[in-house]
Amino acid sequence: MSQPLQESVEPLNILWSGDHGTGKTTDLCAMAHYGRIWVANVEQGVKARALRKHGIPVDKIEIWPGEGEVFSWEGIEKEWVRIREDLDKDPKSWAGVGIDSVTELQQKFAGLVGAAAVKKAAGRGVDRNPSVMDQDNWREANWYVTELMRRFRDLPCHFGMTALPRREQDPDGRVSYVPSVSPSIQTPLTGLVDIICWTETYDFDDEDEEEFQGRFKRRGTTRGKDRFRVMPKAIVDPTFDRIQQYIDGDLDIDNDVLMSAAKKRREALEKKAAAEAKAEEPAAA
Repeated sequence: MSQPLQESVEPLNILWSGDHGTGKTTDLCAMAHYGRIWVANVEQGVKARALRKHGIPVDKIEIWPGEGEVFSWEGIEKEWVRIREDLDKDPKSWAGVGIDSVTELQQKFAGLVGAAAVKKAAGRGVDRNPSVMDQDNWREANWYVTELMRRFRDLPCHFGMTALPRREQDPDGRVSYVPSVSPSIQTPLTGLVDIICWTETYDFDDEDEEEFQGRFKRRGTTRGKDRFRVMPKAIVDPTFDRIQQYIDGDLDIDNDVLMSAAKKRREALEKKAAAEAKAEEPAAA
């Protein structure tokens, strides 16, 4: 039965894509500020100590695979069923779920499918190269990834994913960066989410700290996404909770104290650099 479209509290779906060390895992795990979350720790990058440093409540985070558990389709499907049943009984039992990262998830399934193909070939007395994947093997591996993304995205809770970037060049020589997955996965990957955030860092000269940034609009070789049309071109610390606050209207570019502080810091550094450059100019004759 259909219903009128109106403003309502809906699950938020986000993809963070960027190089290693640009804060993607932290951004995703900040979902825990809203309650208990589950994360497919496929890349083994969810570290309690690092998350605590950023003020994230690690006691609200469950990671899979658990200690001693082997990655498998059956294992992750069992987790999905468990979470779905929990949410059916209590809609507040889980605040959200996440995959870190989709890039590694595809590689894991490619490995499983390849190993199964080698075993099947051996049963026929055929010696198969384990590093070779034919088209059918990739199609099967990609089906697992796409199916999991859809299943977890369709749960009645928040959903987040991370992905590494890959450089592409079209026949005309134009370069672009896209999430690092097979082309057959790129369309569902980017279509399933409301927000695509490209992560990067800004290094301050003569300072030990670095600033984490997220971009939501197209710039140069990357393309972001914002179905809500409320995100600025970029923000500092693009964590799940900060993005949610922008969408809810609790934050905007004018009242975001982190953005104001970052702006003042840059202006101070630019002023310092200009003064140093002027001091190095030769004196007038």
